[in-house]
Amino acid sequence: MPRGASWLLALQIGARLGTFVLNQVLVRTASPAVFGAANVQLELVLSTVLALSREGTRAVMLRRQDALRRGDPMLHNLALVPVWIGSVLSVVVGWAYVAYLAPAALWAQSGAAVPVSVALYGLGAWLELLAEPLHTRALGLDAYVSIRVAMEAGGLAAKAVVTAVLLQPACLAAMQRCVAAYVALSPAACALLAFAWGRVAYGAMVLLVGAVRLRGHARRWWWPTRAAAVWGDAPTRALLRVTTGQAALKLVLTEGEKLAAARLTSLEEQGAYALASNYGSLVARMLFQPLEESVRLRLSQGGEAAAWMSTLLRLHVLFGTGLVALAPPVAAPFLRLVAGPAWAHAAPILGMYCWYVPVLGVNGVVEAFVQSVAPARVLRVYSYVLMASSAVMVGVLASPVAEARMVVANIASLSVRALASSAYVGCVSRRLWDGLLPHGWVWGVLVACGAIVRAYPAWWGVCAAACVAAVVVGERRALAQALWML
Repeated sequence: MPRGASWLLALQIGARLGTFVLNQVLVRTASPAVFGAANVQLELVLSTVLALSREGTRAVMLRRQDALRRGDPMLHNLALVPVWIGSVLSVVVGWAYVAYLAPAALWAQSGAAVPVSVALYGLGAWLELLAEPLHTRALGLDAYVSIRVAMEAGGLAAKAVVTAVLLQPACLAAMQRCVAAYVALSPAACALLAFAWGRVAYGAMVLLVGAVRLRGHARRWWWPTRAAAVWGDAPTRALLRVTTGQAALKLVLTEGEKLAAARLTSLEEQGAYALASNYGSLVARMLFQPLEESVRLRLSQGGEAAAWMSTLLRLHVLFGTGLVALAPPVAAPFLRLVAGPAWAHAAPILGMYCWYVPVLGVNGVVEAFVQSVAPARVLRVYSYVLMASSAVMVGVLASPVAEARMVVANIASLSVRALASSAYVGCVSRRLWDGLLPHGWVWGVLVACGAIVRAYPAWWGVCAAACVAAVVVGERRALAQALWML
C-alpha cells in the first residue's frame, strides 16, 4: 500500500504540473464564456453518462478485491455492464441535452457546434467506458494504483495537448474553413469543438494506456463468460442495487445543482468558477489524493486505517488553515500573472474557493469511510443527507449572494455531507478525532500571519516562510506519519 501511494503521488504531481502548464494556454486562449460552457455545461453530459454507467459497479468491485484476484467469472461479467449501459446512455443523454437542456446562451454563443460538441463528449465517455473492464482487472492486481494513475495521467496529458493545439488561431481558422461550405461557425463555436476533441483524446488515451499496461492480463477481457451469470449472486445484486441507486441519486442531485447553477449564473461566472476550481484545488489534489486513495483501498480490504485517517484529517486542517490565511489576499495578482487580465473578475471566486478546499478535503476523508465500511442500511439513510445537501446548495444559489455564490453554495452543501459523515465516523471509531487539531502555537502562527498579510500584503513571502517553518517544527510527527504512508 505505501508503495502504491508513492506511485500515485509521483504520477499525480507529474500529471498535474504538466497539465497545469498546458492549461495556461487554454485559459489565455479561450474566453471565460467558452471555458465555462466546456467545463460546466458539456461536463453535464459526460458526468451523467459515466456516473450512471459505472459508479455502482465500481463500488461493488472495491469491496470484492479478493474475488477479483481469484479471477471470479461473475465479476468478469459484471465488469462489462458499464460498457453496455454506457453505449445506450451516450446516445440518450446527448440527445436529451441537445433537445431540452442546453441553455439559450449556449446556443447563441456556439450555434451548430453545440450538437457536434455534445456528440464528441458522448464519444469520449464511451471510449472511457471501454476501458472500465481494464480498470476492474487492475483493481485485482498489486500494481493497481500505478496502472490507474498512468491511465488518468495519459488521458489528462492527451486532453490538454489536443485542446491547446486546436485552440491556436491557425487551427481555429482551419476548422472554420473546413465547415464553411456547410455551416458558418464563429471562433467561439470552434473553440468549443476544440474542448470536445480534447475529451475524445482523453477517452482514447485512457483506453490505450490501459490496454498496453494490461496486455498480459486482459486477454478476452471484453467478452463475457458463460461460467457465471451477468448480474452475480443475490448478495452482489443487493449491494449493486444500493450502490447504483445511490450513484443515481447523487447524480440527479449533483446535476440538478449544476442545472440550477447554469440557470442562475452566467457562462462567464461558470467559467470563473471552473478556473478557480482548477487553481484552488491543484495542490490539494496532488498532495492529498494519493493518501486518500490509499486509505480508501485499505478500508475496503478490511484493514485498520484509523491512524492513517486521523493523520490525514490533521493535515487537511493544517493545510486548509494555511491556505485560508495566505491565499485570498494574493488571489487577484496571482490571476493577473497566470491567467491574464481577462480573468480579473474571478479573483473573489478564487479567494472564496480557498475556504472551500479544507471542507472538500475533510469531507473526502470521512465520506470515504462511510462509502467503504458502512452497511447498506446506513447508505440508504445517507441518501437523505445527499438530498438535504442538494437542497441547501440550490437555496444558496437562489439567495441574493452577490460574489462567489457558486463557491458559497458548494461550501454549504458539502458541509452538510461532512457533518453527517463525521457523525457516523464518531459512532464507529472515536479514535479518528484524537489529535485532530494542530498544536496551539502552530495555529496561532498561521492565524497571525493571515492577519499580517491582509494588513501588509508586501510581507506575504515572510509570512509564508514563517507558516512553513511553524508547521515543519510543530507538526513534524504528523508529517513523518504522512511520509511513512507514502
